[in-house]
Amino acid sequence: MHRMDIPPIVFTFSPVLNACTRIQAIQEGKQTHTPIVESDHFGNKVVQTAFLDMYAKCRAAEDARRVLNQMAKRDVVTWTAMISGYSKTGRMDDARQLFDVMLERNVISWIAMVAGYANVGNVEAAKELFDQMPEKNSVTWTAMIVGYGKRVDVTEAKQVFDEIPACNSACWGYSNEAIDMYKKMREANVKESEGCHGWSNLCLHTTW
Repeated sequence: MHRMDIPPIVFTFSPVLNACTRIQAIQEGKQTHTPIVESDHFGNKVVQTAFLDMYAKCRAAEDARRVLNQMAKRDVVTWTAMISGYSKTGRMDDARQLFDVMLERNVISWIAMVAGYANVGNVEAAKELFDQMPEKNSVTWTAMIVGYGKRVDVTEAKQVFDEIPACNSACWGYSNEAIDMYKKMREANVKESEGCHGWSNLCLHTTW
């Protein structure tokens, strides 16, 4: 379209940005930023959300926050995308600041916070939110076991493992990850006094 001098419409941008997000092509995504601003389509909420989501998922938290600050209207999707971006880069103080002022939260908001805290080793904060979740799912159960795994705390991991409820076939994938994590912890039999050297190879990276 650019080569043929065909002016893009608002619905052109979202698929392009979504494609850049899927393949983590942030540089290519950034190259569309200026043309979109110049086209006067950047004020469109769909386009802004697509940009924010791309930057957040590509771990460009500062770029994502700039987009969020420029948005006149924000909803639970945009707030959650920003929280996820902070969580994925370990910026949990920034993520918590947004999370605490959200008027509405969805399951992804909760997952981002619990898994984010667990991944940086702040299991106490993860557990605090985990206990407050209106509805827990297999991703957050796995995140908690991963968090205790990073702490080499088999006792707490077992307690979480034992609390995992029976679930349907749709969630067995993540529950199996939790089971595998707990088995690896038991098999490794790492003593806390020995430190966490080499333990990171046993810890799963929770997908959320």
